[in-house]
Amino acid sequence: MADSPEAFVADILAKTHGEADPVLARALAEVSARLVEWMADDLAVPLSLVTDFPYPGHSSFRCHTVPGRIGTVLLDLLMAQVTKSELIDMYVPARLIDVLAPDGVVSGVIVETPEGREEIPTRAVLLATNGFGANRELVQRYIPEIAGAVYHGSEESTGDALRIGAKLGAESAYLDAYQGHAALAMPSATLAGWATVMHGGLLVNSGGERFGDETQGYSEYAKESLAHADGRSWIIIDQRIHDSCLSFQDFRDTVETGGVRWAGDAQALAAQIGVDADGLKKTLVRARNAALGTAADSFGRMSWEARWKAGWAPSPSSLPSSTPKAA
Repeated sequence: MADSPEAFVADILAKTHGEADPVLARALAEVSARLVEWMADDLAVPLSLVTDFPYPGHSSFRCHTVPGRIGTVLLDLLMAQVTKSELIDMYVPARLIDVLAPDGVVSGVIVETPEGREEIPTRAVLLATNGFGANRELVQRYIPEIAGAVYHGSEESTGDALRIGAKLGAESAYLDAYQGHAALAMPSATLAGWATVMHGGLLVNSGGERFGDETQGYSEYAKESLAHADGRSWIIIDQRIHDSCLSFQDFRDTVETGGVRWAGDAQALAAQIGVDADGLKKTLVRARNAALGTAADSFGRMSWEARWKAGWAPSPSSLPSSTPKAA
């Protein structure tokens, strides 16, 4: 299927149930291909197209990744380019304290470093200080539905841009938007990754029961896990899914830290992870039938990637999962 900015925008609006800003979505969609090309050609970022599974909400393969499929690799590559440029001065560590704008015209900024505070003259400022996920008061005020989740992001994301922008008279919007993730493996705090689900896995609560269509997305499912599993659910996978996810450094980290529990059957697995055995058995049977196409999934899930074998022949494993959020 041929992709296009129009198709990308349609996917965004469908995924957000029409709540996204269509003008902004269109602008981002139109520049996205050129951005990827610029990163690959000018910044020498070794990007590759993800084609082994579809990301939730995308009707075409358009998501790109780097070796190891982990964000820190991309960050390191971009930082290497920044440090090579004679046009960019890096202040690390540093924190933006304030923007000076007498008479409504930006004239400088105040930055705090370990040596103290410094005023830097400038005619323009881009406020890009991440969100406010580390500010519990702001999270509770603007996105209470996810306030009880584990925060898995930078402790510097305290809402500085919101504070400074409001002081300058800027308007704000979409403060209830956030990036959640229902696959944070605990206690290691490593991301198991949603490829586990898109390759065919499912999530269960302490009753061994599923509580929704997992393929709707890892961000949406963070809220579902909080509501139906008290923020602690288990990802059930098999050997095929396990092996398919080994291309992700995050998943390998989860495996290496002992985050995966293996068992020969549902009864033994339930005992290992502390969920109801009867509930898990029934869940696996229903999921198998839905994957085989012999029964409709009660949550409307259509994508299973591979048909499960009768009797749950592959040895199932599970990944402990908590629900982080990032505003």
